[in-house]
Amino acid sequence: MKKLKYMLIGLLALLLVLGLWYGRRSKAREYTKTEYVLDTTCSVTFYGDDAEAAAKEVFDEIRRIDDLMSLYKKSSDVAKINSAKAGEAVTVSEDTYKVIETALSIGEMSNGAFDITIAPVTELWNFEAENPVVPQESEIAEALSRVNYKAIELCKNRTVIKQNDDTMIDLGGAAKGYAGDCAVKAAEKYNLSGGIIDLGGNILCFGKNPKSENGKWTVGIQIPFSPAGTYEKTVEISSGAVVTSGTYQRYFEAGGKKYHHIIDPKTGRPAEQDYDSVTVVSDNSLEADCLATAAYVMGENAGKNLVEEFGGEIYFEQGKKNQ
Repeated sequence: MKKLKYMLIGLLALLLVLGLWYGRRSKAREYTKTEYVLDTTCSVTFYGDDAEAAAKEVFDEIRRIDDLMSLYKKSSDVAKINSAKAGEAVTVSEDTYKVIETALSIGEMSNGAFDITIAPVTELWNFEAENPVVPQESEIAEALSRVNYKAIELCKNRTVIKQNDDTMIDLGGAAKGYAGDCAVKAAEKYNLSGGIIDLGGNILCFGKNPKSENGKWTVGIQIPFSPAGTYEKTVEISSGAVVTSGTYQRYFEAGGKKYHHIIDPKTGRPAEQDYDSVTVVSDNSLEADCLATAAYVMGENAGKNLVEEFGGEIYFEQGKKNQ
């Protein structure tokens, strides 16, 4: 009888040790990594045993997309298209083809408010320059004559054809969104309970948030022109993307006026609206990226209708400077 008693005590002790061990294991390991890529500061925070390995592969994947779609890298698919002659078939990657296909579709649905052939105009508005200047009207008019998303044709076997020699594309309003989708797919191959990816204004979440009771993620919508991390509004999601296009992200001042980087393809100048940012919440980061820019240019009513056609949610924010 005593032997049985000691056996039961030993079994209970073993169960207690195992319980403590599994309890510690259940607290998912947290790992954060930050890198500069896609011309912005990007960071990931993952939870799980494979968090560090997942973060490495995710950044490798983001760099791969950047290499394919950068406007400035000579070996990119975008550079190949831009240097091609009219009628020349340019074979691109499956990734680039998909991004262009989605961008052209949203360009059509937005009546050109989102236009990937805006590159000649955005080059005039050199927001990265040390001393940017406002382009002359004649320069804008000439650049606008080269803007028309309908001049891009997608053909079989992942080929792209331009109708005009001087047509140029810029996937800056779409590539980051697609990189986010690819990053999530890469992360989900690993043993993670969840994670959050921040691609400089594009936030993606997946899995369970170990720091919330319901497992959901809370993402704040930045108040434009306020210190980073200043929120009045938040959205709660189980997974998906929260993408913001805002005038406070890149702009310069000249003659007492602010000029921001969200260009209206019809005027060739920064779009003028009563709000300073548009945030789109969607399951698809690529679509959300394109839609946020299109909606900003289109205005509240038309922009809201477009986003809702894609099943997304939209939020318009005005900066404190205007209130």
